[in-house]
Amino acid sequence: MLDLSEQAITGLTTVVIATLTTLAMNWINWKLNRQTFSSTVEARIEGLFDRLVEYRLKHPEVLKLSRNWTPDCLTKVYAQTSEEDKAWAIYVGYVDLCIGYCNAALMARRRGRLSRDIYSSQYEPLMKLLISEHFPVIRQFAREGGFVSSGLSDYIKDQRRRGWNWEVEFQNMDKVR
Repeated sequence: MLDLSEQAITGLTTVVIATLTTLAMNWINWKLNRQTFSSTVEARIEGLFDRLVEYRLKHPEVLKLSRNWTPDCLTKVYAQTSEEDKAWAIYVGYVDLCIGYCNAALMARRRGRLSRDIYSSQYEPLMKLLISEHFPVIRQFAREGGFVSSGLSDYIKDQRRRGWNWEVEFQNMDKVR
């Protein structure tokens, strides 16, 4: 028969083991939930990219139009008095999808939903490509008080401070290097 001090030690040991087991299980659940959530975020962003690809396949002219954008084209988007004006509306629709993709990737990274490695190796290069391809219109939308999120506007400025030249990248986009 156990005396009172042995019972107390046995009880305390049981409580400590149960507590440690519970903590370990909670930590494992937290890690699994975080992985699942990150996978969901990545799937959502990949879904946005799939929409970009589908749009581009339906409207391959968007890349050609990107080369000819001028600030006056925005007026044509709203006027749509000719087929050319309608083409500009289609192009702006594509740019809106590009901006949406960039915003989603930036927000996920800022909120810690994407690891630095995945963001740097997969999402950021594609963001740079999309912004560079369509920089004239994105620059027009990103001006002070413009139509893009402050996060995307800040990203463009930050990359410029780091040496990325959006205008040069846009000019070199259709040149074989």
